[in-house]
Amino acid sequence: MAQDLKHTHLKHRGIKSFFNVDECRDVIQVYRKRVDDLKVDFLEGDARNRSIRLPNEVGTTNQVSEAVGAKTAAEEAPLNWELKLISDSRLVLDGLSRHFVRWENQGYFLVANSLVMQTMVARFRARGTPTRLKWVKGHSGNPGNEGADILAGLASRKKTPDLIDLTIPPELRTRGAKLAALSQGTAYEIIKKTKMQTETYQNKMDRRDTNDNVELALAAASERSHISCEERELCQVCHTEDSMDHILTQCQTIGQEEVWTLAQELWRQKTGSDLIITKGIIMSCGIHPLELHKSATKRTTERFRCILISESAHLIWKIRNDRVINEKEQYTKQEVEHQWLNAMNRRMKLDCLLSDGKKFKKKVIKVPLVLGTWRGTLLRESTLPDDWTKGIRVLVGIVK
Repeated sequence: MAQDLKHTHLKHRGIKSFFNVDECRDVIQVYRKRVDDLKVDFLEGDARNRSIRLPNEVGTTNQVSEAVGAKTAAEEAPLNWELKLISDSRLVLDGLSRHFVRWENQGYFLVANSLVMQTMVARFRARGTPTRLKWVKGHSGNPGNEGADILAGLASRKKTPDLIDLTIPPELRTRGAKLAALSQGTAYEIIKKTKMQTETYQNKMDRRDTNDNVELALAAASERSHISCEERELCQVCHTEDSMDHILTQCQTIGQEEVWTLAQELWRQKTGSDLIITKGIIMSCGIHPLELHKSATKRTTERFRCILISESAHLIWKIRNDRVINEKEQYTKQEVEHQWLNAMNRRMKLDCLLSDGKKFKKKVIKVPLVLGTWRGTLLRESTLPDDWTKGIRVLVGIVK
């Protein structure tokens, strides 16, 4: 290896890196003129010169740009070349020298832009030769910096962002924090940050949206087994495995098909669209996507969908248990329809009761939410007053 290795520069507002090996004087310059632009530049006129525009998905902050620039320098340099990194970025230099062991011990949970930082460290770990680091003051009149300032404008004019490779080989990937290296305080910080970053679903199986008995039925359905009940493993009507998917969506016995037909008709009456029913949708019906809570109309529609699916699935479960476990006679189609209408009306009346602000105070369901939830599902709805939640007999039904 040559003794007079050139330098890798990273500017404070960007990244500038270059190195020299043997007598070739091959130079890499990685420079970011703006927060979303990188310039990767060998010697002037070199065919390997290229500009990188960072996509929004990766991030366009100074820290991300500096780390991506260092990562790019490590990728562009052959693995058997010794690399000297000279930079004014404390983030990159300290990360590659002092902090990376702590980052790995903590599973990168407490590091901003953790995926980019982990990828940067992995690229330097993959190199088979030493990497030397040195800090320099930015904007010190270095010719390489000044030249890269001009060339970096190419990246700012690019309309399409470049693809940034953030894949990490399995042997270099950190898969979690090391318990032996954590203090109680650090573990608590990781738990807090993990909870904050985890997407939360509001009102998941909320008692005001889903009755307790329905919650228990869905929970039992997800954990259902046939221990000590081998004779119930096969559906006595369909002669197939009596799985939860079969019970809720496939069984030919009077019950499930009739209930979902009624639910489909009521949903079309309210929304004009089809109701999609699968086992997965049934089991997750109480999960409200966060974006729906930003729109009052979408929230009420989603709330009604939760009620409709959960009450219908619970009724199918009850009908099946009456037939198989309680050994009652088979329900008729008319009885199934009456049971379903009773369940939906009972649920609507519960909403009306829970909208009493004097009684429930902070836990009250607001009247506009109740009205929006059941709008389009009521019989003779055009004759009802604007607020029908108090003292007025109202029925849910399918207009035929």
